[in-house]
Amino acid sequence: MLRCGTYAAGWYTGIYPSMAGDTTGGIVCFSFLSNYCYWTILILVTNCNGFYVYYLQEPPDCDMRYCTI
Repeated sequence: MLRCGTYAAGWYTGIYPSMAGDTTGGIVCFSFLSNYCYWTILILVTNCNGFYVYYLQEPPDCDMRYCTI
């Protein structure tokens, strides 16, 4: 909570695709209060041969943001 300039920060909990060109579905958890996965949303992740591209859905609420490091 209160990370990345928001009340509920979202972080990816899924497995990354291992082969270039592969896409997998995964879950983003949004932390709130003492619950690290208060809300969830499904996203897609594609392996682009050395980096990943994320297809992100709109967060469930306007006070939520995706957080990366």
